[in-house]
Amino acid sequence: MDVTISLDSILNFLHSFSLTADNKKWIADHLYEEAKAEEKDNRELTPTEEKFIKRAMLGHQQIQEGKCKDSEEVFKMLEDRYK
Repeated sequence: MDVTISLDSILNFLHSFSLTADNKKWIADHLYEEAKAEEKDNRELTPTEEKFIKRAMLGHQQIQEGKCKDSEEVFKMLEDRYK
């Protein structure tokens, strides 16, 4: 069931309680953090961010397939190559 309620009604409802300043700050902080998270989730990625995500996903896939070397192997390969 969809219910429509005005923001003023919500604010009036909250004012009907005896909330301390700390209670009000707690509510405000939590609503603000949720709003920031939603904005972050809904914003469009820049081309650079998309590129980094694709590279990270490819790296993860290569790790899962066992196609990656650990740092010791890489340093040994570099050492062998540039001696």
